[in-house]
Amino acid sequence: MLLECGYEALHATALRRSTLLNSRTGVFLGMEYFDFNLIVMDSPLQHSVFATNSGAMAAGRTSFALGLHGPCLLTGTTCSAGLVAVGLACGALASAECSAALATAASLILRPLGHIWHSRAGGLSRAGRCHTFDARADGLLLTRSIACSWN
Repeated sequence: MLLECGYEALHATALRRSTLLNSRTGVFLGMEYFDFNLIVMDSPLQHSVFATNSGAMAAGRTSFALGLHGPCLLTGTTCSAGLVAVGLACGALASAECSAALATAASLILRPLGHIWHSRAGGLSRAGRCHTFDARADGLLLTRSIACSWN
């Protein structure tokens, strides 16, 4: 999903793999929740998926698949991981560490245990709204939506 959404974001800005190949384009990934690891461990495909299932390797695989040679990193700062990835991408562009940047984020809670833990810890929004970085913030809003790209 990261590769697909990342390429979609680059394509939307008229950047193509052929022009990005071997460029100093950076990949900045914000990721939280690694439930997929636990699901894959019970899969007959675990030997082929395991090596590419960590967050840092997900960023590296995206960079490798697109043939990019800029900075490549993972940030896992919980709810703000995507925003931090965007900030780091902007900083790398401003300091000329890279010529272009792909900032993307993923956060999937695939097993019910994550929802249960957040609920028991009192971390869910009582208002049923997410007000990130706002004085009205009162917890998480767990949904099934996926935000996948920014460039």
